[in-house]
Amino acid sequence: MRIAHLSDVHVSRLGATLTQSRGLIREAGDGWEPIQDSDGWRIEMQRAAGRTFQRLDHFRLVDDEGVVLETIKFKGQSEGAVIDELVHSMQVRKRSSAASLAEDLPDAAELKSLLAENPANNNLRFCAVAAQLLELDPEYVLITGDLTDDAVGFELFETALATFVADRRLVVIPGNHDIYASPPLVTTKALRKTVAEKRRLWGAFAQRIGQPMATSFIRDLGEGVVLACLDSAHPPNIPGSASGEVLAHELEQLAGAFDARGDDSVRICCLHHHIANPPADVIGSTPIQAGMKLRNAKRVMDTLNALGFQAVLNGHRHLGYRFHPAHSPLFLAAPSATMGCRSGHAPYFWMIDVDADGIHKASEVPVALHL
Repeated sequence: MRIAHLSDVHVSRLGATLTQSRGLIREAGDGWEPIQDSDGWRIEMQRAAGRTFQRLDHFRLVDDEGVVLETIKFKGQSEGAVIDELVHSMQVRKRSSAASLAEDLPDAAELKSLLAENPANNNLRFCAVAAQLLELDPEYVLITGDLTDDAVGFELFETALATFVADRRLVVIPGNHDIYASPPLVTTKALRKTVAEKRRLWGAFAQRIGQPMATSFIRDLGEGVVLACLDSAHPPNIPGSASGEVLAHELEQLAGAFDARGDDSVRICCLHHHIANPPADVIGSTPIQAGMKLRNAKRVMDTLNALGFQAVLNGHRHLGYRFHPAHSPLFLAAPSATMGCRSGHAPYFWMIDVDADGIHKASEVPVALHL
């Protein structure tokens, strides 16, 4: 069978780039004159006259949550042209929202046009990934966390990967962005969510796609292959940290379940956080990413080794690598399927060929964005 392994899609409300990299949130304030309104989205203007430190008129686009998405300084072109530019930007942004795409998936021609307008949009990039997966039609699609940027947009996975959902061939586990509390300085107050709220949203999504609400579970994939899905999205008591941990009782349950099986199945584990760092000489230099580690990596590794696991699949660091130390499982880390790899490589995902005799091949599949 073939398993497509991807990670860190970071779908969001409007498809913006990774939350923590976007800078401080800009919320709309007073002193702006509304020019146009469309379903709560506004184009506003601020006149330079009477403002001490402002020599140019300003126009801006504000979304329906009061977040400023774009500002243009008026430099002599007609006001109508500036407004038309913002109206067009509003239409593209609204069409690229997770809700809009989930309601009406774009065909290949529209997707290409939307990506040409907004090539860095994660929602659109995921639609391209989904179309490619449908064409390749692997037996399973496995996403190892950070499906969303802030627990918004799960419905897009249900729609774009509906074929896999219908046959229970989509397997997902949560990442820190799916579960950890919204960062306050970069998320507008109206959209912030607690860990408990995100856990509820994840559980509802899992139920809709036919998975257990419990985020650690075992799936028998058939053909002598068993997948252990571990939830490492348990935040530390350190604000801003993205480190994780697999709970001790879930490791014990995993060991008990496999001891009870007593078979010689090919055992694959997946989790969001990485257990093993790649050696620096494999990729030139290993990025330093403080606060990203799996806090109980040694205990997890000891458990997997004792149970005879052949492979461990993870995401989290946006760093793709294959690493197979002696007397250890094969480690396959997937980069971001939408933003690419920290090594500088474009987005890709893994395609793994496996059966009862073991893992035969793991290939990098470049994402076809057609930009």
